[in-house]
Amino acid sequence: MTRRPSPMNRSLRSRRGSSSILVVLMAVLLILFGVLSLVTAWSGLKLATLRADRSIRYYRVESQAERLLLDLEALVLEEAALDPERTPEERDRAILGRIRSLVGRDRIDRENLETEGILSLEIRVGEPSEQQILLGLRIEAGTETGSPLHVVSFRQYQEPFEYPDDPGNVWEG
Repeated sequence: MTRRPSPMNRSLRSRRGSSSILVVLMAVLLILFGVLSLVTAWSGLKLATLRADRSIRYYRVESQAERLLLDLEALVLEEAALDPERTPEERDRAILGRIRSLVGRDRIDRENLETEGILSLEIRVGEPSEQQILLGLRIEAGTETGSPLHVVSFRQYQEPFEYPDDPGNVWEG
């Protein structure tokens, strides 16, 4: 006597619909990978936009620094030619006063009258809330040949940062 399979066993052994499950799983995987690639492309676009904006801001500040260098060179040459009878110290003090009025006293980080006829400065160029460039200059107003203005350093300025005294919720062990 042959046994007849019960209707429940027949439905479990049936292979109908297994290809549909594979097609649905493949569609879900393709959609998932498509969404992941879109997210990756979007984040890459945002990063590229941020880099481009940062470069634009940097080169804008760099052009301001270049214009300032030209203005300072003209100022030093003009001041050096005004009164040849002045002492180098008087001339340097006059040059420093004119530079302070041109760039603003708060933009000069360091000034030093090293020896007679040599003035060293560090000037910040750019808006305080934006990128800034720190110009290190050496001015030799008494030189007969060449430019009296020498660029010692030309670098991006970083605001000083100090950690707070309170360690916060950091465990000290």
